[in-house]
Parts: sequence; C-alpha cells; structure tokens
Amino acid sequence: MAKVLLVEDNQDLAGLVRSMLEFEDHTVHVVYTGTEGRDNILKHPYDLIILDWDLPGLSGIEILKEFRAQGGTTPVLILTGRQSSDEKETGLDEGADDYLTKPFDMKELNARIRAQLRRYTKVQSMNSLLLGDIVLDTTKQRATKSGRTVVLTPREYQLLEFCAKYPHLALEFPDLVKQVWPTDSETTSEALADAAEEMTDAIARTTLRRLRKKLDPEGQIIFPHIVSVSGTTAAEKQDQTIQSGQIKSATTSDSEESDCDDDADPFIGTIFDQKYELVELLGGGGTGLVYRAKHCTLGNTVAVKLLYPHLNFRSEIVRRFSQEARSSGILSHKNVIEIHDFGQNDMGQPYLVMELLIGTSLGEMIKKAGKLRLSQAADLFVQTCNGLAHAHEKGVLHRDVKPSNLMIVAESDGSVTVKLVDFGMAKPTTDQSVESLTRTGEVFGSPPYMSPEQCRGLKVDHRSDIYALGCVLYEMLTGKPPFLGADALQTIMLHINAEPPHLKLSDIPDEQNILLDRILQKCLEKDKEQRFQTVDELRISFEALFQ
Repeated sequence: MAKVLLVEDNQDLAGLVRSMLEFEDHTVHVVYTGTEGRDNILKHPYDLIILDWDLPGLSGIEILKEFRAQGGTTPVLILTGRQSSDEKETGLDEGADDYLTKPFDMKELNARIRAQLRRYTKVQSMNSLLLGDIVLDTTKQRATKSGRTVVLTPREYQLLEFCAKYPHLALEFPDLVKQVWPTDSETTSEALADAAEEMTDAIARTTLRRLRKKLDPEGQIIFPHIVSVSGTTAAEKQDQTIQSGQIKSATTSDSEESDCDDDADPFIGTIFDQKYELVELLGGGGTGLVYRAKHCTLGNTVAVKLLYPHLNFRSEIVRRFSQEARSSGILSHKNVIEIHDFGQNDMGQPYLVMELLIGTSLGEMIKKAGKLRLSQAADLFVQTCNGLAHAHEKGVLHRDVKPSNLMIVAESDGSVTVKLVDFGMAKPTTDQSVESLTRTGEVFGSPPYMSPEQCRGLKVDHRSDIYALGCVLYEMLTGKPPFLGADALQTIMLHINAEPPHLKLSDIPDEQNILLDRILQKCLEKDKEQRFQTVDELRISFEALFQ
C-alpha cells in the first residue's frame, strides 16, 4: 500500500482517480490548488505524486522545479491536457518521471502508477541510500562519510533513513517526530512503533544532535533547516560544530538527555578499518583516549587507544604513538598488556588495539586502601618485576613505571594478575631512530617516579625503570611516593638532591625491616651504577625477604 498525493483542480476527475487508487488499497490525499499541493509536498512524505500542470495559485511545473531543487526524489507523474512535444519535453526535463495527457484511459493510468511504484519500491529497498556524501547501509544500519563508517542506534538510523528518503521535507519539531515515528499508521514497522511509544520531542532533538555530530557537524545535510538546540539555524552557524555538553536543548530534561549519553562522544559507533566498532569510552590520559571496542567479525571485545584528534597533526606525538605500538608489539608476557593490532583509519586517525583489562590500577588500589601490607604488596611487586624484566630482555625500556600504569586483574581462581600498561614513553634500546624523539636535555616521565638522570634530561637506560620500581614499592607500603614536593619542579629537585627516606614498617620483624630498607635504598641510589643492575637481581633480593 502506497501513500499518493493527487494535485488536480478538476474535482470530478480527481474523484475518479482517487476511487481507482483506493480500490488498489493505496492511501490517497487530494488537493485542488497549486499552493495546497506545494505545501503538502514539502511537509509530508509520499510514495507517488500525481501532479496537474495547470493549477490555480501555482503551476505544476513550478511545484516540480522547487521539489527537485530541494532534493525530492519521490516519483512524479504529470497528468495534464498539454500535449505538444515541447511541453512534454519541458515536463520531463524539469524532473517528471512520467507524463500522461488528458483525456486518458484509466487502465493506462493505473498501469503507469504501478510501474512508478515498482521502481520506487525497488530503489527504496536497495542496500544503500545516498544523502549528500553520506552513504546509508540499510542492511547493517551503518553510515559512511568520507571513508569513515559509524554504527547508528535504532533512533539515529530511523531519522537518517527518513531524511535520505525525503530530503526535501522542511519539517520542524514536533511534526518531524510524527512523520518519522508515526503511531497511527497500519504500515508502521514494529521497530518504528516501539520507538514511537517512548519518543518525545526532546529525545528526537537529542537524536538529531548526535546524528549530526557523527556525520554532519556543520548541519548542512541532515535536515539543514532545523533550528539547532542553541536556537539558531544550522545554516547561520556553518562553522559551529555540535560538541558534547556545549549545546543542550532547554527543553531536554536530565533523564531525557541521559537516554542518549552512550553517544555523547563523537567516536562512539565509529568503525576503524572496517574491523573495530567503538562501544564505550573507558578513560583518557595526556595524549589519548581508550575505548571498549568490538571486533565486527569475530565479536570479541578489545580496548582501542586513539590520539586526541588535535594531536594527529603533531608528527612527534604520532611517532611516539607508533613507537608505543612497536615497543608493546614485540612483548609477550602474562604481566604485560597484549597488543593485537595497530593502524590508521581512512581519515588518518591512528589507533592501537589491546586486550581489554577489567580491573583496577595499583594507583586506585593504594588510594582506596591508604597503603598495603607487605604481604599484600609482595605478589604484586614480584609480578611487576617479571613483566618489566621481560621488557628489558626484549630491549624495551618503559620509562614511565608508576602505580597508574599497573593494572590489577582478578582471575577466576581468586588470584590477581598484574599487567604493565602504557608504553607511550617506551624506547627500544637497539632502535637508534628513537633517539630523535628523546634527545639529551629533554625531560619526560611522571615526576614522582623519575630517576635523577631523567630529571636532568640525561640519557637513561633500564636502571631508570629500576629506580621507578623503588618509588612504586615505597608508595605501596606507605601510601605516598618517597619524593613529593609542592609542585613538579620541587619534586624533580628532590630526586636530584635529597637523600631517599628510610622505611620502617611496624608489622614486620626488625631484621626484615632492615633488609627491606636496604633494597629500597639501593633502588633509589642517585648514581645508577650503585643500583640493582637488573630487575631480576632486584626481584631475587626482594623474594629473599620471605625465605
């Protein structure tokens, strides 16, 4: 059953055509003037338009020109008494799909209508629809623009599909809501009916806002006439990108807004390299964000790390990101995060795919507990040593060992596994190309855990990681790093000049306290030649505390 608009000023003829169409189970809307025809064409979606040429108020050709100029794709059949070849040519050139002259045979008209509806139905049932430079995949409910593919929520898909089918409609809220999510139509699909039951004007506005954020940030393609939630038209704000939290409808309640929170981030729903769909933002750091993602083919869940978009043009940052992938990729140890993939999407956005770790960081554990007992800290510290020793064996320096880069993952047997993460500062000791990224004189790292040579901008080696391990062990047992000034500069100066504090725990024997303090003092030696020379040497000395 199709929705047909008939614009015909001859009411008797209009009645006959209407009766024929209704007999064929079509829904028919009849108007008798050009002005009424234009208003209905631009405000309501139809599957077929039957349009007389000579109409009071506005001619059929004028209506047709405006309809096509605004992107209307609905088939139009011109029904007119104008019979010259030039007039037929004009009608077809202006966008008519068919042309039938009066008087006509009703059987022929019915046959032409069936032909147009067959073609239109076939086009609408194709696997893809085009809207400007947006390609809508109707089978997977995805959209692609400039090579960037995003997954759409059901509401987003329904709204975008309607816009792609009827780009000429200049509907405002709440009329748009009624047309996209009708509640009284026998032809309404089950998905649309379910959405209509809970749809509100505010939710629809939020759906449009985040749909534009994903595919049309300038608001020039998806209902460009719609007034944005800031109260200005998209055309008036061509340079304004709709960003999460900055523009919010005054009529949208917190509950309605939270209904769309899962898409507050423009990367949510994005598919990278046609493989990884970003599902949820997990967190972020100084240079990038980490998302929960799903492999589109295998269905397994992973973590995807992205650089902040504004850093994609900073070559040094991109090189560091690539270095993190290479450094992590050569490691394979149960106490080091596993790297699955690395690449760039079609827009040049680099990404790193890692195993998804469900747990908490050592930093969060210390913050919650205040400090750990030696018996609690022992297993965590030994596992950390094992992971770092493996990295050193493979020629990789971490250079940013700290509690927040140690993830604690609970296992099914009740044990926990430590995972060393974030190799963004890592440096292969055998790769001379990395020297340009960290020249002598450059200070890098996290101040509370930086070795004196790092603080001075001198060349570092694996013994800087051992110094950081000593800082981490001290913090595990006391709740704070051994050197912590009022600011980063003062902390750096303490690492360079201050003697490391001594440690004495109240819940262990004196002999064990003395040995533990010696281990810490050796880790925190200013001269790296006086420290433990390997992580294994440190681990063996630490394990001897419990023998």
